[in-house]
Amino acid sequence: MVNGELVNQKFITSAIGSLPHKNYDCALSFSRKLDIPVLFELPQLNPKHSLIGQLENLRISDHQKRLELYQDRINLMTIDKKSEDRLCIHLPGPDLLLMQYNDDPHAYQNSRSNLLQTAGELWAMIPNCLLCFDCPSIEFVNEDDLLEFFDGLRKKFPNINWGLHCCGRPALSTIKKIAPSFFSFDLYQFREELEQLDSFLKEFRKQSHFVFIGVYPTDKKNSYDEKLVISFLNRMLMTPHEIPIVLTPSCGLSGFTEEECDEVLSILEKVKRQMNRD
Repeated sequence: MVNGELVNQKFITSAIGSLPHKNYDCALSFSRKLDIPVLFELPQLNPKHSLIGQLENLRISDHQKRLELYQDRINLMTIDKKSEDRLCIHLPGPDLLLMQYNDDPHAYQNSRSNLLQTAGELWAMIPNCLLCFDCPSIEFVNEDDLLEFFDGLRKKFPNINWGLHCCGRPALSTIKKIAPSFFSFDLYQFREELEQLDSFLKEFRKQSHFVFIGVYPTDKKNSYDEKLVISFLNRMLMTPHEIPIVLTPSCGLSGFTEEECDEVLSILEKVKRQMNRD
């Protein structure tokens, strides 16, 4: 899922979709500084890039029109083919569909079907990309409904590399049942459950799965806890693995300024250098 040069590192960097930039060129420049670039979302420039906008896009029955939301950014990101093998694309998760259409089963089924189709078509466009379902409310919806969606995804597209991004505190038992190819989470949400989290991640990584750790909190900009981060990452190093650990902000950066985004990236790079040196 990443190139050979990155696999030789213990820690690499990425981000979570949304950015505050006002134009594509600046967002592209930021994204390409990451070891795993993201298909950036710019909700301040285009409201359709927000999760609500993406949910509305899933109501469109014409699949070509749905893909137009992603096509221009994909063309820009892959124009030189350098990012194609390791581009991360974020999509709304089924928990958002379940909450949005709780009282409208027909609308849910249509959007669910369109989300599955969109995931498959994006994968067909960039076969080695990472499809990440943003699931901010996963702990508030029925587990069986989640399993039904992801089982359907797995059966329909068995070769897709797909994962979850959870900015809340999901039950790790639920993540285990869903069995994604990679798991992205906010470290600060598990501050009181570090032992359980460490045990879960050790088993998860045995399946050759990526782990994206949100080491910089985006809900409280001034609460970065270096001691917590370094201590937990050192704990992760106690179980050697050939697949690198991915360092990210805990969620999207659209609420930050562009200058603050650069500061967050500097912190991620600093942690990466320190941990790769140790």
